[in-house]
Amino acid sequence: MAVEEADCLILTGAPVTDTVTGGFTHHFPAGRTIELRPGRATVRGAEFAGVTMADALATLTALVRELRLPEPAGHGTSAAPTAAPVAGPDRGAADGPLTQDALWVAVGAFLPPAGVLVAEQGTAFFGAQELPLPRDARFVGQPMWGSIGYTLPATLGTQLAAPDRRSVLVIGDGSLQLTAQELGTLARYGLSPVVVVINNDGYTVERAIHGATAPYNDIAAWDYTALPAAFGAGDRCVTRRVTTPAELTGAFRLATDTPDRLVLIEAVLPRDDAPELLTALAGRFAEQNDYGN
Repeated sequence: MAVEEADCLILTGAPVTDTVTGGFTHHFPAGRTIELRPGRATVRGAEFAGVTMADALATLTALVRELRLPEPAGHGTSAAPTAAPVAGPDRGAADGPLTQDALWVAVGAFLPPAGVLVAEQGTAFFGAQELPLPRDARFVGQPMWGSIGYTLPATLGTQLAAPDRRSVLVIGDGSLQLTAQELGTLARYGLSPVVVVINNDGYTVERAIHGATAPYNDIAAWDYTALPAAFGAGDRCVTRRVTTPAELTGAFRLATDTPDRLVLIEAVLPRDDAPELLTALAGRFAEQNDYGN
């Protein structure tokens, strides 16, 4: 409501897709919207070609400054915002089965300051996007295109670009199977991210949206902890398979103690367990994809 009722809404290079709008539930008022693209601009529905995004932003910035609008509360202060703690109902006993809730509590507790959290599209992204980040941390995801398998090679990029920031990748088993060979590249370059593989026996996000029992959402059962060795990592990697919150905590403790190693953690989760936000959105997407009605 705060966005849709704004006096002027400026969309800068923001594709309006189903994933980022909750299944196209947005109601952006065309008469109060300025949309900027790399080579064009749209104002109140009228399109202007040949306008670069950089020029448009510079012009709009100058116009807004001329208005001398009051600064938002807290703007320009040096104090960092205080992240809300991860909270919720009973997260399950430490020795009980691992769940999505318990997984994200553990990930949130482990994330190092100035680290990089990389979340694969699917259950990982929807669990990670609600997670408070530590000071100076970064978050990488790509919900607009939904290209599964993107985040493992993206983690190679984040570690090469910022070797002083440890990357923590959370990726589903189905997505990992598309680009798993990059584990070998990570090890070859001596990089040390933490890779959490969510083993929930296939494409849980697709089962939630379409094809709950369809065989095309099943995948082969890989031995994920054996992959780094198969790709030549040798002693440059340590692996653990976990099925309980206590085991996951222990695996993260191992990751803390081995900052110079690639750490792969296979986290076994129920195949139909999903973050609350994904469950809600999946219902919306399922209605949109119900071609029989």
